[in-house]
Amino acid sequence: MLELHVWGDDSISPISPESLASAYFLASHLAPAQFSIVTSSNTNLSPTGQLPVLRDDKRIVDGYTDIVAYVTQHYSADARIAELTGEATLLNDGVIAYIRDKLQYITQFVLYIDSNNYTNFTRPLFQRYLPFPMMYNQPLKFYDAAEEACESIGLKVPNAGFLSHIGFVGDAREEDMREADVGADDVALSQLHATQMLKRKEEKSVLANTAQMLRCLRFFKEYMDDIVLILGAEKYAFGDKISTCEILLYAHLECMSFPGLPNQAVGTYFEEKYPELHQRFVVVKTELDARLRAVVVERASDEDAPTLVNEVRFVAGRLFTKPSARNEVVL
Repeated sequence: MLELHVWGDDSISPISPESLASAYFLASHLAPAQFSIVTSSNTNLSPTGQLPVLRDDKRIVDGYTDIVAYVTQHYSADARIAELTGEATLLNDGVIAYIRDKLQYITQFVLYIDSNNYTNFTRPLFQRYLPFPMMYNQPLKFYDAAEEACESIGLKVPNAGFLSHIGFVGDAREEDMREADVGADDVALSQLHATQMLKRKEEKSVLANTAQMLRCLRFFKEYMDDIVLILGAEKYAFGDKISTCEILLYAHLECMSFPGLPNQAVGTYFEEKYPELHQRFVVVKTELDARLRAVVVERASDEDAPTLVNEVRFVAGRLFTKPSARNEVVL
């Protein structure tokens, strides 16, 4: 039986759209008895350090696009995925590439760069998935990757310093204090002055967050306009069955508009700006969720769990093997 290893605990995590998309794809392409979903949250199971990972006996395939290609080639379809040829195949592959190259930045911004969402939603999830100290290390890797990706298109939010990203309250970085007009040389002359300085810095931070969220929404509109132009207005873009690009798109939209996020700016904008697509999203998501409910979702075995003992074994093993190339972080 195939095993799909994803982020999560009792359910698939909203921090990883590719985990969700891979589960949706398998649930649509295969019969429920052909595979199981394992919420291992263990990136060491992948040769590239990424989830999702598909295990087929001793064969390991990671990443949504490679999983789709492998399963399509080796397993007959359950007739719920669109079979594409010619131009339709090119359009489908092009939209997938566009999502991974553009729209993913919006998902990363929502989950990691928006301070409210990251502090109160995303980071606490890692504490459910991973033990100490991985519960601190892993979200930092995701945050750093998201920061680099978002900065490449001009999205940047002043943060509250290194310690805040791992769960502790710390002073703002010097560069962020300068942006807030509170320099490193400023000295509080009294308790009242210190309170006023802190309030002033917080107000500047809120304004910076708001400005960057507005910029994020502009990018979101630009990317979604391009995608909608290609996919059209019908329930499914390529006939009467869902395509793999639509599965990935809906997984990203689900993660960036997840109900538990404190800041629902992108989700609200999506619903109001694209009402027809949003309605299609709700209908199709309901169908995909129904397919997932027929699939076994289980916790990892002791061997596959992201325990400290397994982490030590993994690190020790790497000392005696040639390191493999690690790709950029993909959600």
